[in-house]
Amino acid sequence: MNTPQWLQAGLLLVAALAIATIVSLVVRAVLRLREKVGLGTVSVRAARMIRRAFGVATVGLVVIFGLQVTDLPLDVEAKAVFGAEVAFLVAGALLLLGLWEATCDLLAARSKPSERAERLLIPVIRKLVRACILILAFLATLGLFGVNVAGLLAGLGIGGLVVALAAKDSVENIFGSVTILFDMPFAIGDWVKIDKVEGVVEEINLRSTKVRTFEDSIITLPNSNLIKASVENYGARRFRRQRFFIRFLPTSTAPQLLDFTAKLQAFIENDLANVVPDKTHVRINEVTETTIGVLVVTYFETDQYGVEIETREKLLTFALNLAQELDLHLSGGPFTPPRS
Repeated sequence: MNTPQWLQAGLLLVAALAIATIVSLVVRAVLRLREKVGLGTVSVRAARMIRRAFGVATVGLVVIFGLQVTDLPLDVEAKAVFGAEVAFLVAGALLLLGLWEATCDLLAARSKPSERAERLLIPVIRKLVRACILILAFLATLGLFGVNVAGLLAGLGIGGLVVALAAKDSVENIFGSVTILFDMPFAIGDWVKIDKVEGVVEEINLRSTKVRTFEDSIITLPNSNLIKASVENYGARRFRRQRFFIRFLPTSTAPQLLDFTAKLQAFIENDLANVVPDKTHVRINEVTETTIGVLVVTYFETDQYGVEIETREKLLTFALNLAQELDLHLSGGPFTPPRS
């Protein structure tokens, strides 16, 4: 290649990169304008993929059109055309990934936090489709490099047993994620206990599930373990039971205690929010030489831990004030846990 031809090739490459940068900036401006007019917010990840897709595709287009006006050797033109085809393939994969991410972001934004199906389906389907796009892009790339993809897939059929045995754990993990998807034992944000692991589900992948414990550490559980493991989902509870004793000194009289139990039950049933009335019981349940115990059993209708402890605080505060009003004195410390 002589010097003018090298110069043509360099100018073509510079022009392709410059135009691609301009196109990427235009796409960024369009995406921001789309957000301003209220058509939905595109995540940074999705926007980056879409911009890069248009930029890479622009490089390929400029190279293809530039070859029509340049005088390059045939072997260089062939390599340039091959590079443009690779650019189109990469751009197509990036565009599909970006559009899919944007679609999932839109669905996640429109779903309600309380809808467990959306909190599970969207993250898992997002990763599953993303993996399929990457696999198809990889196979298409092999085809561009002259690999017989059809023969390769047929060969995998013959050696499928060997591959399955080699990837046994990976296959089990994928089946585990499918089990989670269909059974929906938990979703992202649920408080769960899986065998000895207890915490909040933070991420569900095709291979594993990440649980953040209450000590703020992350435990990664292979999805294959979830097929056989017992999963206790505290987040799926319809009601949150409250059961405790309020113990008074034995000098308390029966009229005082009956007045206390009646007023406390009336408060729980009528004045306390998020309570199931027909599941509330306040009764004298324990008499010893040193204490008289009043058992309080009630159920809070909430799926949020913050609401539970706030409601419990209101109940206990009222009970303390009521005991003081009725001249009842606590014994053995306030609100000791019940004996099993």
